[in-house]
Amino acid sequence: MFERRSALADRVALCGRDGTDGRRGILLTETRGGYVAQLTAYRDARHGDPLRETVLPLLGDLPTEVGSALAGTRTTVLRLSLDQYWVATQDASLVGDLAAAIPAGMACVTPLTSRVRLTVEGPQARALLCKGIALDLHPRRFVVGRVVQTELHHSGIVLLRAGESRFDLYLHRSFAASIWDWLIDAALPIGYDVAVVDGSS
Repeated sequence: MFERRSALADRVALCGRDGTDGRRGILLTETRGGYVAQLTAYRDARHGDPLRETVLPLLGDLPTEVGSALAGTRTTVLRLSLDQYWVATQDASLVGDLAAAIPAGMACVTPLTSRVRLTVEGPQARALLCKGIALDLHPRRFVVGRVVQTELHHSGIVLLRAGESRFDLYLHRSFAASIWDWLIDAALPIGYDVAVVDGSS
C-alpha cells in the first residue's frame, strides 16, 4: 500500500506557484492509499504462458510487450521485463486475491509497501521531465502506454506515459522528498499546481 503517512505530507501542503508568464502549466499530484505489487512469473516456454489464463478473471489481461502497460478503471498492470509485472490498484483485496489464485510454482506476488506514486500532468509535463530524464520522451517515441525503468535526479523510478500530457512516476519512499523538490524547482519557470488523490477511494 502507498504509505498512510505520506513522505510528502509537509511538501504537498504548500500551494502552487505562477510561472514567469503568469500561468501554471504543470499539475503535480501525489496518489495516496493505493496498492502496488510485483508479480514475478516462472515461465516455461515449452508450455506457453499459463499465468495469463490464471490472472484473466482478476486483471482482465497482462501486457504482451515488455515496456508496456494496460490501464483499467481501478488497476494498471505494467510489464517491466519478460517475467516481471507491477500491479497498481485501488482495490484493497486484489493483491491478496492474486496471491491466492496463482498456483504454487507459477509466480510470486510481492507487495511493494514503500512505493510512492506521483503524476506530472499538463501541456509542459514532457518538457519538465526532459530536464532530468535521459530518454527521448517525444510522443512518437514514448507513446501512451509505454513504461520504462529509468532515473530522475539520481534516483531510480518507473515511468509510465499514462496520457498525451500525463506521466506517472513510481518511486521508493526514501527518494520521494528529493524527487519532489527537484520537480518543484524544475517547474518554477513553468508554474505549477499541487494536488493529492486518495487512491483507495
